[in-house]
Amino acid sequence: MSDYSERRGVSPAGIVIALLIPTAVAWVFLAVDSLIYAAVATALVAIGVWTLTFVRARERVSVGPEGIRVGTVMLETAWLGDVSDLSGAAWTDALHDAGHSRSWLSTRSFHDGGVRIMNTDPHDHIAEWFVSSRNPMALASAIRQTKDGSVI
Repeated sequence: MSDYSERRGVSPAGIVIALLIPTAVAWVFLAVDSLIYAAVATALVAIGVWTLTFVRARERVSVGPEGIRVGTVMLETAWLGDVSDLSGAAWTDALHDAGHSRSWLSTRSFHDGGVRIMNTDPHDHIAEWFVSSRNPMALASAIRQTKDGSVI
């Protein structure tokens, strides 16, 4: 028995931004203040930005007998509703329609597809989850198999 798991990663643009933000802070502080303040401010910002980038790069989507987990958030098997795998224009359209307070989004701009999962928990104000994936068909299949009681 094996469970589905996928590491989300960070886009190349995210890495470039993580390098440019501390550089911009250094430039501003050098123009306004002394070298010591610039070095301290740049180091603090760099540590913060790189930590956030590293945490985001390590985020996983996993499906197991207990449900689907995206990072630290989990939707239990008992509350899994209809699952749709979407790619391309269908994924883009679904994301445009999901812009309301009853949708939970965990997307990556460099993934051209994902799954839409209906949440059947009557006490949860989130009605649907949108999770981007490199392989939306495999993710949707794993969720359906978990929902039906047989883990892949």
